[in-house]
Amino acid sequence: MFNLFKDVLLNILLYEHSHFDKVEEGMSHLRETAPDHLNTIVDYFDTNYVKGPYRSVMVEGRLRFRRQPPRFPPAIWNVHDATIQGEARTNNACEAWNNGFKHLVGHSNPSLWSVITCLQKDNAIVETDVFRHTRGECIARRVRKGTLIHQKRMAKLCSKVASGSTSVVDFLEAVGRSIRLH
Repeated sequence: MFNLFKDVLLNILLYEHSHFDKVEEGMSHLRETAPDHLNTIVDYFDTNYVKGPYRSVMVEGRLRFRRQPPRFPPAIWNVHDATIQGEARTNNACEAWNNGFKHLVGHSNPSLWSVITCLQKDNAIVETDVFRHTRGECIARRVRKGTLIHQKRMAKLCSKVASGSTSVVDFLEAVGRSIRLH
């Protein structure tokens, strides 16, 4: 029971890597394979992220239902192209800055003056990075070996589904096997 629930949720999470054209096909597969007691979760994801909700409208005196765009369309959350091109798929750069700034400040609830001083220090660090970049120096960021291997695997899988050499179902299963949940 738990494994089936985990598989359905994992498939929902994997749609971020599906090509735009394949998201609806993948959603159809999920609807077919998900057990009945998980239909609420599947419906929620479909309504908010894939197809959108139905709205009632009056047309020529008759009540009709029309599908509205989803609240968060695939163009916002889909990272298929970013994965293939090796670009950032998350907002980790923002999180990294927040974490670095927190360590630069050194404590909670700093005074306004210490925040200003820390912002000036951070600005100096950024200016140094920009200067190094304009000189042609590579600004190395630490990336774990496991992360690099995972990114290459994901890019290869995304390329296969984009070229049509892999079906959406096979793609979702392959991506699901390559992700570990702790």
